[in-house]
Amino acid sequence: MESKELKKIPEFKNEAEEAEFWDEHDSTEFLNWDDAEVKSKMKLISIRLPEELINEFKEIAKQKDKPYQKLIKNILIEYLEKKEQIQQKEEKDKTIFFQKLLNHWEELIIKEQQKIKPNTKEELTLINEKLNTLFCMFIDLSENENISILNKLLPENKSKIKK
Repeated sequence: MESKELKKIPEFKNEAEEAEFWDEHDSTEFLNWDDAEVKSKMKLISIRLPEELINEFKEIAKQKDKPYQKLIKNILIEYLEKKEQIQQKEEKDKTIFFQKLLNHWEELIIKEQQKIKPNTKEELTLINEKLNTLFCMFIDLSENENISILNKLLPENKSKIKK
């Protein structure tokens, strides 16, 4: 194929001027598209699947009037999106759990302080240190152990806090 001489692309003052230029000109006068490489963000992979599974995908795809490879790709994307949603929900639930735990712990500290009525600042500091040590031990327990303890401490929330 013979190469034709390409015109030089002019300098533009702004995007509007450039857009107007390309609306009025043929890009093949300025660019050799034969040499252009299209970079796809998609990557071809090869996996082995049982023939029965592929046939099931083909049947579902036929019912949905789409290629079965696209169906498989969409299923994988949907799986990852749901997994992300589940992880976000678990993080949110964990945050709520620990917020309830902290709120209850603050209530316990106040009750203990009122019950003991420390006479000096040193006694109050000692009580707080002991309670903080207990709290740190509690935090080190597994999440399931914490949930079990919290459900015992807060029976009215038992149905809301689940493992």
